[in-house]
Amino acid sequence: MLTFFISSCKNKLENENIFPDVKNVTALKNTDFVPTLESSFQIENNNIYAATIPLTWNEIRTEIGTTLTHFSSKQLKEINSTKSYLDVLKENAYDISAEVDGTEVNAKAIFRKSLPFDQPLTKFSKPLTFGNSKVESFGFWGNCEFAKINYYTNENEFSISLFPKDKEHEIILIMDKRREKSFKNHIQNYYQRKELQKNKRIHFNTNDKVEIPILEFNLEKSFDHIIDSTFKSNDTTYTMLEAYQRNAFILNENGAEVESVVEVAADATEELTTQHPKMMLFNKPFVILLKRKDAKNPYFGIYIFNEELLKKV
Repeated sequence: MLTFFISSCKNKLENENIFPDVKNVTALKNTDFVPTLESSFQIENNNIYAATIPLTWNEIRTEIGTTLTHFSSKQLKEINSTKSYLDVLKENAYDISAEVDGTEVNAKAIFRKSLPFDQPLTKFSKPLTFGNSKVESFGFWGNCEFAKINYYTNENEFSISLFPKDKEHEIILIMDKRREKSFKNHIQNYYQRKELQKNKRIHFNTNDKVEIPILEFNLEKSFDHIIDSTFKSNDTTYTMLEAYQRNAFILNENGAEVESVVEVAADATEELTTQHPKMMLFNKPFVILLKRKDAKNPYFGIYIFNEELLKKV
């Protein structure tokens, strides 16, 4: 029997201290990680996704070189079958390696991205109420040159994008009263809503307000449903010894910082005007997606249901 091992590079990274201290996700009652965009999650939890797990697994498959079958873990089978990580990042954007050493396959991956804004947005002095908590927030009144409305139906159903200095990336925020059980479903809804309003150009008006909770976390997790599970390559059985991931993220008035470590033209448009200011307040469950503009899928996603990941006053 061969063993399979995914491990994290646990050395301190340069400037790592910008993130909070690492905390195991189990220390939070209502927050979890999901390994793929398709993975189902509990809508009463915050959920975090990073493409580093499927990227690492793809490197494993390449190293083994044969078709992998007979997965004893549903999560591992899901990771093996997903295609949603393809082309989400350029190859030079992350470090990944896998090697076979006797009876073990070792793999690790790390991704880190800084997405500062050209200039800081407004840090609001009055707290935002999210659930039962007062949290710190940022945003802007009126127009913002590095933000746009993707679609707007009402104050419970809208999406905006924030654009950092790195013009290849965008930060998508989605407010949707529907509680979908996977990031894939949220993304499908996003594209459907955007398509419905593709001929309506919706602008920020003078009295509009965008207010976003400040997020900051540095969380790690061992995927217990994967550890000790098995899979096969031809007649060889592999056993998972460890499956570990750490995700760190900051979003505030200065921009976004994300880190994930794994041990495994002109056209005819209709202008839409509204009769009252749009209050686009992210004060109830919402989704954040970090995505390359030229990619269909995000490389990082957060579903916020409760205030555990928000910066409290």
